[in-house]
Amino acid sequence: MNELTVDSYSEHYSVNKFSVFKSYNNIFYLVYSTKNKSIIFHDLINNKKISEIKNAHSNDISYLLHFLHEINKKEYILSCLYKDNNLKLWDLNNLENLLCLININSQGGLKSACILKDNGQNYIILVIVNILMKYLIL
Repeated sequence: MNELTVDSYSEHYSVNKFSVFKSYNNIFYLVYSTKNKSIIFHDLINNKKISEIKNAHSNDISYLLHFLHEINKKEYILSCLYKDNNLKLWDLNNLENLLCLININSQGGLKSACILKDNGQNYIILVIVNILMKYLIL
């Protein structure tokens, strides 16, 4: 966990540079990004790095979010960047990139994102400076 220092998140605009959660397979995860654009998956109980997505994005990752899909018992990580307005959805089980939204708003300002369940559908809700956007997923 040496990468998780003040330097690794001090230049970002969001406080969600990491996510902590218990997965379906009973692992207590700490998922965080590094300055080298990687996403690290760390087991908190056993204090060891489980896996890493190297070069997950083209710039410093500014936001990470864990999402449980309760019906199909799958888990996802949502990552996005403030600087280049890119968002990616990752399958936690195999670290496969399932969705990539590039240059969401050409004027910049992707602040954060969340996943909302509504009437059996899942949506990615994006908060962009002065704009709210919604994408249907999963």
